[in-house]
Amino acid sequence: MSAALKIIYVPREHLQTVWTAAQPHLQKAAERSGGRYEAEDIAKDIAEDKQLLWVVWDAETEETLAAMTTQIVNYPRKKILRIPFIGGERMNEWWPEFYEAMCKYAKDCGASGIEGAGRKGWARQCSGMREEGVILIKDLAA
Repeated sequence: MSAALKIIYVPREHLQTVWTAAQPHLQKAAERSGGRYEAEDIAKDIAEDKQLLWVVWDAETEETLAAMTTQIVNYPRKKILRIPFIGGERMNEWWPEFYEAMCKYAKDCGASGIEGAGRKGWARQCSGMREEGVILIKDLAA
C-alpha cells in the first residue's frame, strides 16, 4: 500500500465530517442488501454504535477511496468480527492491508474470526477464509 493511503477508523462523533465522502461507497454496498439497508440506515447504525466506520484515505489526492463497517457479534460460543458493508475503488491498492488490519483488530477485540457476506468475487480476495453455505432469499412482497 502506498504511504499516501491510510486506513482510518472514524469515531461516531466524526461521522458527519466524513459522511459525504463515505456515503457513495456504502450506498453501493447497501444496494446489494436486497432492500434491507440504504446508506442512511448504515449511518444511523454507526451513530448508535451498532457498526463502526472505517475509510481508506488517499492523502495525495485528498479523497476517500473506500468505506466499510464492522461490528463485533457475540454468538453463544464465539465472538466474531463481521464486516457487513464494504465499497470502494482501487481495491488492489488497499485491500491486503485492510484485511490484515481487520485480522489484527479482531484479535485485539478478542474475536476468534472474521465473517462477511458478498458477491462470489470476494472469495478470491479473502485468502485464508472459506465459503460456508449460501444465503437463500425468497421475497414475499406482492
